[in-house]
Formats: sequence, C-alpha cells, structure tokens
Amino acid sequence: MTRNREERLTDAVAAVTAGASQRWAAKHHNVSRRTLERRLQGKPTHAESRQALKVLTPTEEASIVSWTLCQTRLGFGLKHSVFRLYAQRILRANGVYATASDAMLLD
Repeated sequence: MTRNREERLTDAVAAVTAGASQRWAAKHHNVSRRTLERRLQGKPTHAESRQALKVLTPTEEASIVSWTLCQTRLGFGLKHSVFRLYAQRILRANGVYATASDAMLLD
C-alpha cells in the first residue's frame, strides 16, 4: 500500500523522536530533510499557513464543491462568475462583505 507524504513525514518525525538521526529518517521515509527539520521545529505545514489567508473555511469550500457536483449532475454548465456569486452569498450569510476576488481563495 502506497503511503502518502504526510504519513511518511509523521513516521520520520516519530523516528527522530525515538533517537534516529534526521538524515537517516528523511532518507528512510523518503521525505525532504529540510521539510522534516521544519516539522521538528514546530513550524506549520504549507496548507496550515495558507489557511489564515483564506476567506472561506474548509467547510464552506466543501459546500461549494457539493453544490457544484449537484449542479453538474443536473446538467448545468457553470461559469466562473457563478462560483464567485455563490461564494459571495456564503460570505454575506456569515456577515463577511468581501470582494468577489477575495471570496475565490479556494486553493
């Protein structure tokens, strides 16, 4: 079974914590030594650090994905402007009045 990068990184951190060298753990678990070093220093992952810059929460993003899949199954072709409008409506429902471009921070 192929393990994803995050699982390998977690195992590499555990190996270093158990006494292995960072170089050995990075090579053995096939992860970047620099990434392992940053994780050991307690720095956030790239995704975690980007979350603060986003306007929509992961739950709201999931809502847009669900709505889009539903519209696609119904046979509607959606334009980018429709996504922007839907994102703005979600934000306004939460009392956030951001611009349409801010609302599309959906990495």
